[in-house]
Amino acid sequence: MSKNSVFTAAGAAILLCSLLSSGFHARAQTPAANGSTLAGWHTLGRADWRVENGEIVGSAANGAGFLLLNNHYADVGVRFLFQCQKCEMGVLVRLARVGDCSEGSYLSLAGRDAGTMYRLDVDTTRGGTEIGRKPLGQPRGQTNQPVQFTLKPDGWNDADLFVSGDYILGYFNDGRIRDFAFGGANIGEKARFGLVGLRIGAGEVRIKDISIRDLTAR
Repeated sequence: MSKNSVFTAAGAAILLCSLLSSGFHARAQTPAANGSTLAGWHTLGRADWRVENGEIVGSAANGAGFLLLNNHYADVGVRFLFQCQKCEMGVLVRLARVGDCSEGSYLSLAGRDAGTMYRLDVDTTRGGTEIGRKPLGQPRGQTNQPVQFTLKPDGWNDADLFVSGDYILGYFNDGRIRDFAFGGANIGEKARFGLVGLRIGAGEVRIKDISIRDLTAR
């Protein structure tokens, strides 16, 4: 690793730890949905997305798919509440064109692989078909054990995540996710600036109070 890479990684880690210690997860962010339409978002894939009773509802009855914000981000914070039973869903960051497909980094929040981070390759020219998935690892908590992404069966789950440089950390249902770097397969290894969004792979998910904070240095 070069000296510049070491300094960059150290700087990102310090920034993220500073954000956590200063109560970043409790700060007001910019609402990302208006509660009545999907203005500011676009869909990709076969999943159905709609707004119902002020909540975003995603259904994979016809297949998996994404709901993506129209803006692009490098470093970003995203927070939302979600509710689902037997669903597979997660958050995608830095989806951008790389070669013949689009690449992004994806954290599964619900389903059999909840708590696993992946690099996804998506064919955005053919209906958003996922054409590749590479496991990157599992974020760890305060005890240095993998974070347990246990869902509340009858309540709303709180996901509060942010990404800076090659790190991701935050909170899930009040459990802290330590800064997680992906070694030789760093987050956004190729794509470091791209779209942010949600994915539904099975079942149905309801999402509310979604907000975003742009942390990108301009």
